[in-house]
Amino acid sequence: MTLSAGDLVGKKYRILKHLGRGGLGDVYLAEDQLLARKVAIKHLRPGSTREQAGVERFLGEARTVARIHHENVVAIYDAIEEEERNYYLVMEYADEGTVADLLQREGQLPVLWAMELSLAVAQALEVVHAEGILHGDIKPSNIMLVSTQDGVKAKLADFGLSQVVGQAKTDQAAFSGSILYSAPEQMCGAAMDRRADVYALGAVLYEMLAGQPPFPYTGKPEDVEHMIRSKLEGLPAPPSQHNSDVSPVVDVLVLKALSKTPDERYPDARSFEQALHQAIEAHQAWQERVQAAYAQGVEHEQRGEWEQAIACYEAVLAEQPRHAEARGRLDHAQEQRDWKALYSEGLQACDRGEWTEAEKILSQVVAYDQDYAGGEAAVNLQEARRQSELASMYREAKGCEAEERWSEAVGLYLKILTEVSDYEDVSARLANAIEQQKRQTLYNKARERLANQDWTEAVKTLQELERLKPNYKDSATLLAEARRQRHLDELYTQATQALNSGEWITAIEAFSRVVQLEPEYKDAATKRAIAERQKHLASLYEQAIAGMAAEDWSAVAARLQEIREIAPSYRDVDRLLEEALQKQHIADLYQEGVRLYEEEEWEQAIQRLEQVHQLQPGYRDGEQRLEEARKAQHVYALYAQARQFEVDGKWVEAIRTYSDLIQQDPNHRDAKAGLARASAVALGRGQPSAVERRERVVAIVASLLVIMALSCMFLNPLSRMAGAIFPSLVPSTAVAMVTQTPTSAVPTLVPTTATPEPTVISTPVPSPTDTPTRMPTRISSPTSTDSPTPTLTPTSTPIRPTFTPTTPPYPPVLTENGIIGSNVTFRWTWAGTLAADDWFAVRVGKLPDIPHSQYWGKEREYTFSMYTLGGESGDYVWEVAVCRGEPSEAKCQQLSVSARGFFSHGGCPPAPEPID
Repeated sequence: MTLSAGDLVGKKYRILKHLGRGGLGDVYLAEDQLLARKVAIKHLRPGSTREQAGVERFLGEARTVARIHHENVVAIYDAIEEEERNYYLVMEYADEGTVADLLQREGQLPVLWAMELSLAVAQALEVVHAEGILHGDIKPSNIMLVSTQDGVKAKLADFGLSQVVGQAKTDQAAFSGSILYSAPEQMCGAAMDRRADVYALGAVLYEMLAGQPPFPYTGKPEDVEHMIRSKLEGLPAPPSQHNSDVSPVVDVLVLKALSKTPDERYPDARSFEQALHQAIEAHQAWQERVQAAYAQGVEHEQRGEWEQAIACYEAVLAEQPRHAEARGRLDHAQEQRDWKALYSEGLQACDRGEWTEAEKILSQVVAYDQDYAGGEAAVNLQEARRQSELASMYREAKGCEAEERWSEAVGLYLKILTEVSDYEDVSARLANAIEQQKRQTLYNKARERLANQDWTEAVKTLQELERLKPNYKDSATLLAEARRQRHLDELYTQATQALNSGEWITAIEAFSRVVQLEPEYKDAATKRAIAERQKHLASLYEQAIAGMAAEDWSAVAARLQEIREIAPSYRDVDRLLEEALQKQHIADLYQEGVRLYEEEEWEQAIQRLEQVHQLQPGYRDGEQRLEEARKAQHVYALYAQARQFEVDGKWVEAIRTYSDLIQQDPNHRDAKAGLARASAVALGRGQPSAVERRERVVAIVASLLVIMALSCMFLNPLSRMAGAIFPSLVPSTAVAMVTQTPTSAVPTLVPTTATPEPTVISTPVPSPTDTPTRMPTRISSPTSTDSPTPTLTPTSTPIRPTFTPTTPPYPPVLTENGIIGSNVTFRWTWAGTLAADDWFAVRVGKLPDIPHSQYWGKEREYTFSMYTLGGESGDYVWEVAVCRGEPSEAKCQQLSVSARGFFSHGGCPPAPEPID
């Protein structure tokens, strides 16, 4: 039942409000009317499916806590059992909530506060462990916060999962505890000791410092597996990566408590408590050093003592690398120091007359601060720019002279003299530049034409220059080069024209001469390779066409494949290759069918030959061999059936079947011998009934008539004699059988319905060694002598399996399926090409259900996902079909379907239930 405000529990606890709900019951805030204090009451809900286990856990918690008396353990005031199996546990009320509530509000806690709370819990664990008890479920929601005169105090609560040290759990088959805080060995179900509680407390301390658990997860079921794997195999990041206030000594403390191997953790709560005390002292000293160095850095910064400030901030960051304020101030101090040094460097460059360098440096300083150094930087920059511009023009003019750019040099010298009339030796240099400019005009014109590869005009210009000024610079060399380039250009043009005209040999020869003269000339080598490639492709194409004429499809496919690898779009190579592969496939099917036919594998031979007929009717002698295989299969089936009748002692059926077989194959010696053997056995049996004797005589006479008719001995007189002598014994159909040429119509022998009398067979049953090597599946027949003989209706049409050719001819081939976790990946191959309205349909089902389509698409791979936790185990079947149509409208025609594949899925254990 649910309690309401005002209800009384134990006649003195008045319910004030409902606080929350756990795995086994509800928690209420109540008032002790006798002691006038607030208490928390945990109520075990009756009627639970786990009521007995809940009661034991409920009372176990009460007994456990009652044994422990410590200021950091939540006190149990009372345990009450009322009617209808209602149990109540009265305990100390945490008026400040829990650490979980605190973390939800604050995110991260101050380092010292988090360590003090952990210290209180460690002290409580020390007492709990001394009593031989493991808590087993330490988490933020089980650490209560209670207001006292000395402030807020942490108290350990919820001993519902506690156990005696060294005692194995017997009431829980699966993992119990909080998955975020439990030690790895606890999650794996291994034996636990005090170090498991140390791990859990370390995980809570980590969350108080970092604002998140060591191995967090989103809460989604699919993330649980990843989180568990990380916890069992990975290492958490140090808390300082999430909280810059965490000192290195605290990092070491927390990570040691979270060691995956129990032997690497603190051995017990007392050791962890001592380590916490030492870490608190070390952290305080570290914090004081950091704060002192930071304060000194601020003082130096305010006085403009940048080097000293930088040293202080670097000392802070050495102790606390993630100190954001120190990092920002260090960057600022370094920036100011660098600007000061840069300005000094600019002034030194001015003193040395290095105006370009001075301008560059002072421009950076002024761009940073227009009023830097009281405006002095801007004045120095203006003078540096003027001097730098003059020096730059002078250097540039001299460079133009060195490069013989006389026109530019003249312009620059004139500009310098406009600014400063006596600047360096500008006047003399200007006169020399004007003289050189006159001589170079013609030379530059020739170089321009050479650059434009106008070889003919370049030759003319250089010849004119040689007449005016012999051996001017390198004019003679340039003239020789121009003549050479003109010759190469003519050869290259000739070769290109031959290439465009498809004259491959001419093009190869011309390009070879060009490459011989100049290997790197334009793209002559590339175009020669193109011509050689085209020549090779043409040769391969001619060989392929010749191979098609000779029906050498393997060679044709090889040539066409080689062409397609070199030039995929060459002529009609795709069409020819597809045709060659189709022809090769038909030839392979034919050869395999002939081989199977020769090996008397009639079923498979018929399938292959029918495929040949479907793909290319009239191919070689395929149809003739197909009919022969069908007939041979039928004859073989009849012979096997007759032999089975002999083995079963059904002599009448054996005689009929042998007769039908001899009609199908008159030269079948084994059938004739079998007929004689069956007839002899049938006549040599004991005293049969009249009906049975009549049946035997009919069968024997019919078989003799068949043999005699097929042997062409006394055909017409014998048939008339049989009709006259045995008008009542020989069916008219049997007479017709020997008087006419055998046709497709075969007589039906109708057995008598009389039950044959049991008799002793005097002739031995044929030995099993006489049975054919390839005996087909035995035809079922009555085993009891009281059952009537089954009706046998022979037919002249060969008995063969129905074969429906697929369109396209190739069904998909299953290649593999692989199970990784909850994912099953299917892959297949298919020799055809999907049209626009063709689809792959993947069908998956759990045996024995019929598989249904899980996927429609164009890809040759599909991944089928199963639910990781609690997935149903069993055997599954899958297949892939090629369909044509529109799947969304349920209008798809199946073209072909693969063989079925099978796989097993082991399933997963159910996820652990959360326990508050």
